[in-house]
Amino acid sequence: MRAKIRQEYAAALDHEARAVGLRLELIRAQALSVVQSLQWRAGQAYGEMEELLGARFLAEMSSIDQLAEVARHHIELAAKIQQELVLGGTDFFLNGDVCVVPSPVPPPRPPSLELRAGSSLTIVQLEAFYTQFCKIAPTGVLSSQKLAEILQQHISLNLGSDALPDSWMHLSEAQILELVSAGTQGSEIVDWRHFLLGAALPWPIPSQLQLLQVLAQFKSADPGEMGFITEEQYLQMDLWFPRTMNLPVPDDPSEPLPYDRLSNLRKFFFTLFSDGECPTPRLDYMSMLLYFASHPDSIQGFVRALSIVTGQSLQHRPRSPLLLKSVPYIEESASAETEGEPETSRADEEEGVSIPALLKVIHHGRTRTASYSRLHPNWKSREEYEEDFRKIYRDLGFKVDEKVPFGILCQHPMLQDLMDSTLQYQLTDIHGVLQTQLNEGKLTVS
Repeated sequence: MRAKIRQEYAAALDHEARAVGLRLELIRAQALSVVQSLQWRAGQAYGEMEELLGARFLAEMSSIDQLAEVARHHIELAAKIQQELVLGGTDFFLNGDVCVVPSPVPPPRPPSLELRAGSSLTIVQLEAFYTQFCKIAPTGVLSSQKLAEILQQHISLNLGSDALPDSWMHLSEAQILELVSAGTQGSEIVDWRHFLLGAALPWPIPSQLQLLQVLAQFKSADPGEMGFITEEQYLQMDLWFPRTMNLPVPDDPSEPLPYDRLSNLRKFFFTLFSDGECPTPRLDYMSMLLYFASHPDSIQGFVRALSIVTGQSLQHRPRSPLLLKSVPYIEESASAETEGEPETSRADEEEGVSIPALLKVIHHGRTRTASYSRLHPNWKSREEYEEDFRKIYRDLGFKVDEKVPFGILCQHPMLQDLMDSTLQYQLTDIHGVLQTQLNEGKLTVS
């Protein structure tokens, strides 16, 4: 029995040994299969990776070659690379949104040049005459003979082709004397500022209301009532014409901007009427506005000047106005209409005119030298004028220290004679006289 048990045990043990061997063989075969599979897949992955890396390498090298080609092209042309060069991985491109070189600044426009227009003097010519007159006659007056000599010198000696307009260069000596006589109303003494004011035409002639409005602006900028303003204050104010004109801008940047004559003329007016002897130039705005009170009608000019001095609107029935037809100027019709407005205020509503105001008007722009009386037969001293005005006030039934309504004052024959004979506020049509002379010269030649 025991032998049989041992035999069965040995047989079972042998059977189990063979079963374990088979299982181990199966495990070994499965392991080999897995390892072979992993080996194959690793080889496959490495091959694909090698292909991808090779393709990327070639793509990157191609981008580098393109970059080198772009750089070589610009080097050979000696040109700057304007756009940003971007090399990102396998991509190469030019970024047009980013400039690595600043865009070239366009060349500045040529300076604006004033073109000659008929007999009108350019701003440069006016400034040249102003400088010359300041050296010759710093007091502001010179003889009419000296003025004629200066003009004749510029014409005969041809001192610079831009000294005078072309139409002035054909004047004879007799025509120059006639022109000066017309510009100075036959006087032997010339207020050269008044002469340059007429020669500067065309410019907008202000109405009496516009002069008073500008006076109010000047006084608001002068709270201390010193009677002066600086150039900075002057340039910030609007006169009876705008500070700048809306001129069309050329599309071509190489073309100059249109010349703004009025804006430059406005600056010249400050130079003309300012006190250049002060360290900081300042403008006597009352004196300037009295110059601009000048009018083609001398009586209207006197009334406008008196209106500025008194600071109130004065009405006077004008004679037939003498228009500067040869010189078109801005807002001519509007100015003429304003000056011709019917009288609306009554005499008793006016503040009145004092004797000091009349003296200030009559003596504006006149020199204090003793020769002035000799060269102006109708001129009187301040004391003589004051005595005449006292007599006028007494004749009208007023005290000499009272203010007389202008509607009453202007009816006195003596004041009417004074307004008729006072020509310092008459704006002479120099260009009209010049045009007449040229036309007569053509007729004589033909």
